[in-house]
Amino acid sequence: SIGEKVRTQNMIYLIGSIAGNRTGKELVWPWVQKNWDVIKKKYEGGFVAHLNSLIKSNSILADVEKGKEITAFFRKENIEGTKRAIDQMEERMALNERFVKAVRAEFA
Repeated sequence: SIGEKVRTQNMIYLIGSIAGNRTGKELVWPWVQKNWDVIKKKYEGGFVAHLNSLIKSNSILADVEKGKEITAFFRKENIEGTKRAIDQMEERMALNERFVKAVRAEFA
């Protein structure tokens, strides 16, 4: 997704699809961290909406502890225009985790 064959505006869809996959979601966050400098450089200068989509795609992880790690990472980056996306990601992770816990308790 960071190669030259994938357009910058399409990269988020590939990453989001992998994040939405049961197996892939465990791979997305370590990959994003490892490739962050390349990703950030691709999205510099007018692609903040796409970067926000990338940030929000992490909300699928449904794990508050992982969410704290991801949130701290993005907040430390302090990229203008991403605060709301980070807040929404954090909120969705908390909601997802509560939902998963409730369903597991119901069927345990």
